[in-house]
Amino acid sequence: MPVSNITSEDAFDNLLVENRVAVIEFYSSTSGSCRAIAPVFDQYVPFATLRAILQIHYIIGNLCIMIADYGSCSEWEKFHAVSFFRVDAGELPQLSKHRGVTAMPTFQLYVGGDKVDEIKGSNQTALVGLIEAVL
Repeated sequence: MPVSNITSEDAFDNLLVENRVAVIEFYSSTSGSCRAIAPVFDQYVPFATLRAILQIHYIIGNLCIMIADYGSCSEWEKFHAVSFFRVDAGELPQLSKHRGVTAMPTFQLYVGGDKVDEIKGSNQTALVGLIEAVL
């Protein structure tokens, strides 16, 4: 699953509703810093997808045991997949402004539709820390 490009404000609003955990990169196509850090962002997409598949497999495999032991499926509530998105700030300047983007690139972490963390600039260590915290 590749990084999805957001092309409208409605699509952005929908992604916040449809994805429990989302990491969003606001970028400029003319920024060297954005181009330089893009591979770091991209490298986590396959890992997040694999993690989600393995977690679902584990949950399904243990679902009958959990229901028998506890009478509920609370483990499902803990499951989350991390989704990755990009917004071209030059194409959607109002969205970028509305979301408080003042530097390129800006990475925002949303959980349950709420912004919980943000990194401005191309600090690779900070970006890796942000992503690995939710994987």
